[in-house]
Amino acid sequence: MARITDVEDLLREVKNIMVTGDALNAKILEIETQKITDGVGVTPTLAPVDSTNGYFLQSWSEKILNINPAIFYGAEQVDVTDGGGVVAKIYKIAVYIILVDNGMTNDISSRIFRYSRALEELFKGADIDGVGKLKVEGLLPISMPNDFNSSDEIKLGGITLTIPLA
Repeated sequence: MARITDVEDLLREVKNIMVTGDALNAKILEIETQKITDGVGVTPTLAPVDSTNGYFLQSWSEKILNINPAIFYGAEQVDVTDGGGVVAKIYKIAVYIILVDNGMTNDISSRIFRYSRALEELFKGADIDGVGKLKVEGLLPISMPNDFNSSDEIKLGGITLTIPLA
């Protein structure tokens, strides 16, 4: 594993946590299987995130809206602290699941909650060498229009990770 020295390294490790061993998709499948067992599955079942094209680092473009679901991740805030000559940075890393809702289903809220839960559970147990356990904070689901000429909405859910780095 590479040494973590900056935000670029942190973001690479964040993606690695999601894609190594298809971990995020395994967590999505685990949650959906549990919901089906509980009698509250959705039809069609939750789709996996495309491991080749479904992850977008610090980049929002039309391409992200053509992949459903997609993951947007990146640095959202950096705080610098000075503790007796030792400077530490505390990074806030956003990891959002993005769904485009065309209004054809009535279970989009359940879907965004389940994807967000998968992210939360995956990162709650995550550990980055040299950094330690990650602090996971929640993000409420957000909706916004895709454009003003459409009834499609973009739904976002996910987490914020707080990661200190000396």
